[in-house]
Amino acid sequence: MRIITQRWGDSLTRHNLLGMGGIVMLDVRHKPIANLPEVQVGDAFLWNLTVEEKHRRHHAATALMKKAEQIAKQQGSKRIWLEWSHDEAPQWVFDWYKRIGYDEKVFGKGYALMCKELKGEQV
Repeated sequence: MRIITQRWGDSLTRHNLLGMGGIVMLDVRHKPIANLPEVQVGDAFLWNLTVEEKHRRHHAATALMKKAEQIAKQQGSKRIWLEWSHDEAPQWVFDWYKRIGYDEKVFGKGYALMCKELKGEQV
């Protein structure tokens, strides 16, 4: 797995995880997100989990998520967040997030802000 780390000023550190036919972006926040008050400084946020069709059903997404969670924990994050929208991903993706430990914190019509507590968890 290849990891590219970028520092975005003083607001966040982004880790781009590439491998197994997929990608996920992990932001560790150094400043709050104005429109997401639930996400605190030090929390991590996942973006753009994508796995190529031919690599699906081979645990590629699970491996990417576990590595992202491990990095977030190493960076001192206690929580990791993600957004799900039915406009961008089908219902089974939302159900999968729940199965791997993400809880709904904010839910709207076709939208969810989900969070997983990392404290004490073996990643």
